[in-house]
Amino acid sequence: MTRKEQEKSTQELTTKLIKKIDEDPYDEQAYYALGTVLTEQKSYEQAEELFKRALNAVVDKPQKLALLHYGLGNVYYASALYDEALKEFSLVNDKDLQAQAYLMLAQTYYAKENYQKALAFAMTADQLESTLTTLGLMGDCFLALGDFNQAKAMYLQALAKDTTDARINFQLGVLAVVDGEDPSKYFDRAKKSDPKLYQKLNERLKDVEQVIQATNKKK
Repeated sequence: MTRKEQEKSTQELTTKLIKKIDEDPYDEQAYYALGTVLTEQKSYEQAEELFKRALNAVVDKPQKLALLHYGLGNVYYASALYDEALKEFSLVNDKDLQAQAYLMLAQTYYAKENYQKALAFAMTADQLESTLTTLGLMGDCFLALGDFNQAKAMYLQALAKDTTDARINFQLGVLAVVDGEDPSKYFDRAKKSDPKLYQKLNERLKDVEQVIQATNKKK
């Protein structure tokens, strides 16, 4: 699909969702879908306004609130308003969204460089639903906290879910370099899976190695 075709498809979807909301102003799924489209387009102010309007519309329908709080949290997270995002994700009390909300709380705390809290929420999310994302984030948290053995263990568990994942392979390659091991199998796999991501991550490799080696010296 070309960029022009993609833009046309997005516009058609937006129009369809607006019509759906006009027909049923209490349809939280339509609000969420439209808010997600706006967020992906980086129209954060519009997305925030939409979700707030939706929350006001269904304020007396508590079963509809969780999805909208989750959507608004995603808007704030995408626009780096992390404290606001934490507040919204904390209001999600729907069991079907709980694992996703805990994961977003973990990612938000990670973005705020509060790695202990990020790890705690990532572990909780993983207990509810273990995914490559939860395991990878736990690995990132352990790495940031200087626990390289646990980081490696989490990344290997994540890799077992998808051996081709470029980022997880790259992280394992970094740890192999630090441990004095041959990282080529991980780096080769990462490069093959996603050349652009590999190049982007590889540009940061020296900085990452320096941070890890500095952490090792402190031990």
